[in-house]
Amino acid sequence: MTVPMAAWMLYRRMGWRNTSEMAALMAIPVIPFLCLVWFDVTESAQCGPYCAVTIVGMLALMLYRRREYSSG
Repeated sequence: MTVPMAAWMLYRRMGWRNTSEMAALMAIPVIPFLCLVWFDVTESAQCGPYCAVTIVGMLALMLYRRREYSSG
């Protein structure tokens, strides 16, 4: 999901900084969930909580940089 999102953001001229920040917010939260699997705490990667954390992080970034992410 990160690659198409980054391509779309660059196509929409969001810039490399905004694109890399958003891509990091999609990639970094997976690490703790994978650690739960690696250390046998859970049997699956917990996609639901991962998606929730990712969405909250992206919304927080968009609110923090409201001027850059709002139109007009």
